[in-house]
Amino acid sequence: MGKKKAKSKQEKQARGLQQLQQSEGGRLVLKARSLADHLASISNDELCRYISPKDNTVFTLQCMQLGTTMNPALIPWAFQLVRENMHDLYVASEQGWLEKSKRKEMRTADMHYIVGFSAEGDPVGFLSFLFDIEAEEEVVYCYELQVVRSHQHCGIGGALMRAYLSIGQHAQMKKAMLTCFKHNTAGQHFFVQKNGFVVDAFTPDDVDYTILSKAL
Repeated sequence: MGKKKAKSKQEKQARGLQQLQQSEGGRLVLKARSLADHLASISNDELCRYISPKDNTVFTLQCMQLGTTMNPALIPWAFQLVRENMHDLYVASEQGWLEKSKRKEMRTADMHYIVGFSAEGDPVGFLSFLFDIEAEEEVVYCYELQVVRSHQHCGIGGALMRAYLSIGQHAQMKKAMLTCFKHNTAGQHFFVQKNGFVVDAFTPDDVDYTILSKAL
């Protein structure tokens, strides 16, 4: 039964690949997924380097792809950061905190990560994203944006967001999308007020989260 289930999953992935290959937007998504370092392809030093206006601390941003250019040791660090920052918000939600599901999600095939590093080389924040098709539109979907607590409120989150949006534009995606709990007021303020996201029509009724999007 296990092998049969695995085969079914492989067949589903193959069908998805075939569907993407049949449209121009799908081919753009496949092309974007295949590129490991999107920041290098943009060749904009301002996106790869951020200086905090609070104390002139210099941070560097690197884009990497899960399973190819990403250091595997960063995944446990990223998961721990999600748990530290988001555990209570998940517990307060309808779905609750599903640790196994979150671990699996963070290892989704073709997932990309933008990781911010301190001058000492320590990771201080990350944004994970995936190129996909939503409602027949090619999109870049942000899964997580997390910053270590000791480095919050110094602009790293904004730097990660600018890099993410620039990557989506450069890859010719139509929209940037993400999901945010309604009770995550800090997140809602950051995405909507500070970065111009709006509630997407894709958001279901009577749920405790919003799907936010921004045209690229």
